[in-house]
Amino acid sequence: MIVKLRGENLLFFGSFEIDFHPGLNVITGETGAGKSVLVRALQALCGVKDNYDLGGQFYIEALISSSDQVKEKLTEMGLETDEVVVSLSGGKRWVHRINGKMYPRSIVNELLQEFARFHTQNSQNSLLRNNCLLSMLDEFGSNKETLALYTDVYKKLRKMEQEIKEYDLNDLKREIEFLQEEVKRFERVNISEQEEKELEIRFKKASEARNLRRILSELMEILENDDLSPMNSLRQLEREISKYAEMLPSGFCDLIAELLRSSDEISRLCRNVIDDLEEEDVDALEQKMWIYNDLKRRYGPEMKDVVNYYDSAKQKLADLKLRFERLNNISEEIKKIQDQAFKLADNLHENRVEAGKKICSEAERHLKDLSMNAKLYFELLRMNSLRSTGITSVELMTITNPGSEPMPVRAVASGGELSRLMLSLELVLADKMNLGTLIFDEIDSGISGMVGNVLGEKLKTVSNKFQTVVVTHLPQIACLADRHFVVEKRQTDKTQMSIKVLAEDERNSELTRMVGGLTFKKE
Repeated sequence: MIVKLRGENLLFFGSFEIDFHPGLNVITGETGAGKSVLVRALQALCGVKDNYDLGGQFYIEALISSSDQVKEKLTEMGLETDEVVVSLSGGKRWVHRINGKMYPRSIVNELLQEFARFHTQNSQNSLLRNNCLLSMLDEFGSNKETLALYTDVYKKLRKMEQEIKEYDLNDLKREIEFLQEEVKRFERVNISEQEEKELEIRFKKASEARNLRRILSELMEILENDDLSPMNSLRQLEREISKYAEMLPSGFCDLIAELLRSSDEISRLCRNVIDDLEEEDVDALEQKMWIYNDLKRRYGPEMKDVVNYYDSAKQKLADLKLRFERLNNISEEIKKIQDQAFKLADNLHENRVEAGKKICSEAERHLKDLSMNAKLYFELLRMNSLRSTGITSVELMTITNPGSEPMPVRAVASGGELSRLMLSLELVLADKMNLGTLIFDEIDSGISGMVGNVLGEKLKTVSNKFQTVVVTHLPQIACLADRHFVVEKRQTDKTQMSIKVLAEDERNSELTRMVGGLTFKKE
């Protein structure tokens, strides 16, 4: 409920601050005094979108005691509190705040739409819209649990349908095939950062070994080839020279023999080295190194980047395979969930039909008390497609005269009639709803006499359940107020408006004015 309302520079109002009663609050004043300005200010404060003229640089704020629904939404917003201060600053751009923090108008409206229900000429048509009427039927029909189950199933269904829309099976299959080839490319190499480092070392050693083997083989060829080897010629010469050893310097023949023995030892050592050298395919190593370099060129620049890509590709491929499998089977799953959603929606629809009959029957009794002989009924149509609220399309219909055709209430009722009609619905739903505040403007339009008394009693009854704010011209309603406010207009060099709460003696004076100057006493 609204605990306190404060404003500055609100159209022709100066600065004001008023405290509301938890029960019936009545606002009176002469015609044109500005009573409806306060209602429009409350609507704007609650984020109701309309073209309100509230002045230029105005400011309004309200201290609100939270209902259970508002508390739940506040908790989601991180504002765990039993009371909140909602404010609105005017100017070129209106700025909404909750507990001092700015929020978009839509967020404020979503938070407070269940807190306050406005019955004014410019707001009641919104209460007759499909979603609002369905909310009334669900509240009366105790559909909360079924509606919650349906909402969960509906969201799951929409999520699955959206999942199918996001992925085309053929595109998904092509992406899987591409990733499979990518992964195979890596698996054929069996890549690792450690192997790349070892390959460089092995390639260097293998290249050096190949070069050394070539050199030693050439040396052995020189030393051992019978046709070309100088050593072979030297052996023949050594045999010839030995015949003339006495003629040669001492040790000359020994040196030749030593040279031949060294040649044989060199050949033996060359053969041993060649045999001991680890023979590795340099071309194969070079080919694998080329593969590594190609991978770095594609997915690098470093080998760690290549490995990361490989790991990512494997994970993505696994995820896509699971998704492909899921999407292949999802149509059947969607069919099952659709059947479940339609079953719940049918239950909601049937309950709404029964609730509508009971609501209209009880509401018509209240309307008769208010001298309105209109017949009411909810026109509930079962749609073929699922919506967030079910499969029910609803319109509140009325027959105003016997024999006339049914018409939508919003198309035939005047402002005051519509307010009284909505009041009759609020009376029926009073024990079912969990609202904070009901606000009525123009509810007494075209009413006087005994009907005004009945209307006052019914508003009083509603105020026992919800905080109620009523702008009225009827003393029959005003005299029942738990708190009575009066709006006054003073004309000096410019128009000025003020609002104040009335003391008992001031109330008597105001009530007397409302009945045309006759003495009026509250019983």
